[in-house]
Amino acid sequence: MENFIRSAGKRDLLPLILLCLGLAASEQAVAADDFESSVDVRDARRLQQGTFFYRDLDSGKEVGTASITVRRIPDSGDYRFSNDAAVSADFSGFHSQRWQATASASFAPVSATLEFVGENQSSPVFELHYEGRHVRGFVVERKASVPPAKRSVDDPILENTVDQRIDWAAAISGSLKAGRESEFSVYDPGTGVSRVLARVGLPETIKTPAGVFPAIRISYEVEKRGKVERYVVFTTRRAPRVLIREDFPNGVVTELVRVAE
Repeated sequence: MENFIRSAGKRDLLPLILLCLGLAASEQAVAADDFESSVDVRDARRLQQGTFFYRDLDSGKEVGTASITVRRIPDSGDYRFSNDAAVSADFSGFHSQRWQATASASFAPVSATLEFVGENQSSPVFELHYEGRHVRGFVVERKASVPPAKRSVDDPILENTVDQRIDWAAAISGSLKAGRESEFSVYDPGTGVSRVLARVGLPETIKTPAGVFPAIRISYEVEKRGKVERYVVFTTRRAPRVLIREDFPNGVVTELVRVAE
């Protein structure tokens, strides 16, 4: 269940030059920042805008597909991240999920929604609205033995908090100098605020159905109640950056298949 909700497997690539198109002049200045920048500031302007298609693999077997769209919202300067993910086997009568998260360029959260989708219906999981160091909204709790129950959300958050739907985007949007460590928090209505510790690895090469990429590995740990979840994401070395692959704690691997503008 958790990987189904969390998935960015959760995510033929055109030539890499395409990744440099479509940015405004102000964004191009950020894109010029190389992966060894000494300034560790998360900035969504480092990310390539567009729609990205992924497949999920479990022990080499395809178990799902997904698309992630990254767009800058005109006038506001905020960014909207949206995901549509399908799994090979139904989950409690649902075959896919959709989530959307809106955040500032520095990843200060604005809002987030998640719903499960079936053949003829969709069912909300949560709706969140952030303001300063607080988040309000609702979550529908589902347990096997009882009917779904709607619960209000009214929680404090820490200053350096990112909505958990886009922790991967926050991780790849900062300085990618090898060995650099960073810390932030994520919020999820099911587990509250969790501390995240991230570390940038050495440059390497990653191959997916989309092609072969010079990449950077970023490992991060999410310290949740009673357990630590470990993720690994791979991004293109230079901006505008693209999520190439994500390795989940349960062994599922999400990899890039193609990208569309």
